[in-house]
Amino acid sequence: MVEKMIEVICLNCRVKFKNYPSNKPKFCSRQCFYDYKKRLNKNKRTIWLKKEFNKLGYNPSEKDLIRIGRRDILNTCNYYFGSINKAKEQLGLKINLRGGEFQLPRINMDENLGYIIGVCLGDGVVYDKKRNYKVILCVKDKEFRDYFSSIIKRITKKRPKKYKIKNYFCTYLYSKQFVILLKKYLNDLSWIDNVSDEIKKSILRGLFDSEGTVSKRKRLVFYNTNIELHKLFIKLCNTFDIHPHTLLLRTLKSGKNYYGTFIHRKKEVENFYKKIGITIERKKKRLEGDGILE
Repeated sequence: MVEKMIEVICLNCRVKFKNYPSNKPKFCSRQCFYDYKKRLNKNKRTIWLKKEFNKLGYNPSEKDLIRIGRRDILNTCNYYFGSINKAKEQLGLKINLRGGEFQLPRINMDENLGYIIGVCLGDGVVYDKKRNYKVILCVKDKEFRDYFSSIIKRITKKRPKKYKIKNYFCTYLYSKQFVILLKKYLNDLSWIDNVSDEIKKSILRGLFDSEGTVSKRKRLVFYNTNIELHKLFIKLCNTFDIHPHTLLLRTLKSGKNYYGTFIHRKKEVENFYKKIGITIERKKKRLEGDGILE
């Protein structure tokens, strides 16, 4: 006996159609079946996306996901939601309206940020004029430029640009958020008294990498025109039982005084090298090559 067709409702689009009676789920077309299956998987992927965004710790754009190698997140957003912005809307995240606007991860004060601040107090430049926000460093030593660049990348998850101009190795990063963060720390240095010794070491190392040198007599010298920076250098050195002294070397044509802070004693030079460290190989060889350091 041939069964009669009955009216059923499609589970996906809720359209009524005629089909033979059966216990299996009913779909009006194969496309509706695939759409229904996709919707079930979409709920699972929504939960997965929430976990992954929480692990990242910030709200990334499409370019950010490509940059950090998370195409799996990007592909999931495109397949199940149509775009990353639609996925963020579904998850209740803020949508990046400006193209290429980079969202920084959560940045806390640590040794890496302390080193960046130390360098920016010296040779580094934090530029924030005419809506142009960037951090710049131009130095003669390639390993110093590369180390500074790697620390910025470690903090921001964004790769700074590198280039060479004449005899200088340069690097820079465009980021309004990072510049605002650095300005916050650089404009008021009173917070340095309350940080750990490890962070103080990184700040001191950044300062010496920028403005320090090893003299012909194999002693450490810190040069700068800002007397307040010399006071900070001495205060940080005193924390590690190093006692330098400052001298006025000369007055520049601009009218600024040029100061030098000296670490003369051999034991204190060794103490600085072992506890604080020096990044630039050229300066290390001056100390190590002549047996100054054992």
